[in-house]
Amino acid sequence: LYLPEGIELCKDEYGDYLIEMSRTTARRHSIASRVMNDGALRVVISSTQNSTFTGNSGQLLSLVLLPNSTLEAGNYEVELKNIVLTDPDANRYAVADVKGYINVKTYTLGDVNNDDIIDARDASEILAGYAKASVGEETDLDPVLADFDYNGSVNAADASKVLKVYADSSANNNTTI
Repeated sequence: LYLPEGIELCKDEYGDYLIEMSRTTARRHSIASRVMNDGALRVVISSTQNSTFTGNSGQLLSLVLLPNSTLEAGNYEVELKNIVLTDPDANRYAVADVKGYINVKTYTLGDVNNDDIIDARDASEILAGYAKASVGEETDLDPVLADFDYNGSVNAADASKVLKVYADSSANNNTTI
């Protein structure tokens, strides 16, 4: 995997890349990865049980990417090269290189109503969205904007943290006489 300049793969607390296999793949396969000398990320998926992938479409992996703070919004080319598949009998199959694009969008984390201000209204919308989702109702809340603590779920803690940011910024903007 060749990522565009300015975009890197996120790492977990152990320094491992955040690459996850789909649920059905993970039950029968293992994954390893490392960055090569030319900057490419090599990902190897294997099975000690000679399990095969079935079908010809669907998600195999998900990657968590981190754009640097100076990266502008837009489309950036990504390439998959040197793709080799093997079957349980060790027959090798080369796959054509694949090019695609990563669309980078800019946003302000916590600004769920997109008014360019993080305030109590954002916290209120996060709580309302969380309440709806917790009883199975659909919500228009964008989880990317609302997951303020990056833990993968939107809940009351996110709203609380948005309120804290708002309170801190309000306190810093007030002048004491």
